[in-house]
Order: sequence, then structure tokens, then C-alpha cells
Amino acid sequence: MQLTFFSHLVFHITIFILLFLQLIFQKLKYPKSIFFIISNEFCERFSFYGMRTVLTLYLKNQLKYTDDTSTVIYHVFTMLLYFFPIFGAMLADSLLGKFHTIFYLSIIYAAGQLLLSLSAVPPLGIPDRYD
Repeated sequence: MQLTFFSHLVFHITIFILLFLQLIFQKLKYPKSIFFIISNEFCERFSFYGMRTVLTLYLKNQLKYTDDTSTVIYHVFTMLLYFFPIFGAMLADSLLGKFHTIFYLSIIYAAGQLLLSLSAVPPLGIPDRYD
């Protein structure tokens, strides 16, 4: 129940921010792409800090790693998050171009977030399969 309330709250806050930004950009005559860049950055930051917050707890409580191992995995995860944009920049500059790179990787990013969200949904009453 708390997850449902939280997701509805996040949804409404996101819609409010997007509408507010659209209103601002219409009055200030910014290019339309700025609206998408800010929206994408908001979603990325929300997802990043949400994932970072629960990663160590998930590793310790669900996967039963020790404190030291979960801390190492957490720091490696954080290091890779700051390192991989270099590859994205090389991909954008050499192959796809910046707009196609942002578009395609945003689709992959959204699919990953959808997968994470669906994994938090309780089972649909389907009985467990025992072999």
C-alpha cells in the first residue's frame, strides 16, 4: 500500500513539474528540446538516487551478502555509473549523433526502470510451480 501511494505521489509530482516547465518554456521561448532534456535529467536523477539508496540494503538483506561485500559492490556500482558516460560520449560522437544516442539510450533506460517497477508488483495469485 505504501509503494502504491508513493508511486502515485511521484507520478503527480512529475506531471506537475512537467506542466510547470512547459509553461515556463512557452513564456521564455526556449527551444523545445530543453523541455525534454530537463525532464530526462529529472527522471534520471530520481532513479539514480532511488537505486543507490536501496542497493546496499538489498544486497545485505535479500542476497545475504556480508557488510564488506555489499559495500564493495555498492562502490563499484557508483564508480561504473560515473565512468560509463565516457563510452556514451564516444558512441554519440562517432556513430549515432547526440540526439539519436539520447533517444535510444533513454528507451533502454525506461525499459530497465519498467522492469524494476514490475518486479516490485506483488504476485497475481498464480500458484508457485514446484518441480
